[in-house]
Amino acid sequence: MTNRKKSLIALALVTLIWGGATPVIKLGLNSLPTFTFLFIRLAISSIAVLPILLVKLKKTPLKLPQIPALFFIPFFGQTISLGLVFLALDRTSALDGAILGSMSPIMISIAGVILLNEVITKRERVGTAIALVGSLIIIFQPWAESGFSLHDGFREKLLGNVLMVGYLLANTAYTIATKRYFKKYPKTDPFIKISLGFIVGAITFFPLSMLELSSLTTVSGIAALTFPPLTAILSLLYMAIFSGVIAYFLYEMALKYIEASEASVFTYLQPVIAIPASFILLGEVPTGVFMMGGAVIAMGVYLAETKKFPYFPASFKRSFKDLTPLITCFFSIFLTILAFRSS
Repeated sequence: MTNRKKSLIALALVTLIWGGATPVIKLGLNSLPTFTFLFIRLAISSIAVLPILLVKLKKTPLKLPQIPALFFIPFFGQTISLGLVFLALDRTSALDGAILGSMSPIMISIAGVILLNEVITKRERVGTAIALVGSLIIIFQPWAESGFSLHDGFREKLLGNVLMVGYLLANTAYTIATKRYFKKYPKTDPFIKISLGFIVGAITFFPLSMLELSSLTTVSGIAALTFPPLTAILSLLYMAIFSGVIAYFLYEMALKYIEASEASVFTYLQPVIAIPASFILLGEVPTGVFMMGGAVIAMGVYLAETKKFPYFPASFKRSFKDLTPLITCFFSIFLTILAFRSS
């Protein structure tokens, strides 16, 4: 098996893990406070990677100029980004969180044009604009489904969707900063950067967790934290070990052999996993407005991420990058039809 095929398999596993993350997070947040969940998750991840991290630091010690960036960059990638995701999922649905989270590559592409002077084609610009329209449909979905009223439930879910947009902005800043860092220090081991990110996240979430716990007054809240249900424990382990250590390791391994632009395409497939996972774990069902927004996003992604090719190509050996958005688009259309038939 070639390294490229191994990388594609690794990214497929990452898609499965991260695609199921949003409903798993929401399941855990039903029992544990937001910042406490994050602190425990990152603390477990930090402990898991610490032995390997110490060995790697002994072999390739960091230089003094590298250290501030390796602590400041993870502050965006872990503390701010993850904090916003968890606060968002505490208010909105796992489905909305997943579909908005899949917009990350588009946001990074826009930032690359603005901040890094990267060039995109007219087709990419049109596709990006369409995808952004789809994301606006998802963001304001709670308003449409409430009959355009301003009741408290609408406001809470809308706030969650807006917080997901905040996550996209923070994650974009983290990605751009990471690109600049590796351009300046290309020999830095990605595992060291990721591991230090876990540690920085655990340290910064610790005081927030303490403040959160000090505000617990109900007996049920204290009992849930002292004796967390099995679902909360499994959610923590999934996010700490699978979504944290294993997925990050597989992702970094894959980036050694394929381009980052190809790897980012897998992000668009995560809602394909999140939709059935949200139904199985949380009973969430896609609504007509949700599927409309998802289909518009898929159409924009399809335009932005593919080149022109025949509808019935003679060869099935087209690159995976071309196939992935097409599959996503057809899957979204299928779910749209299914949603309207069941309504």
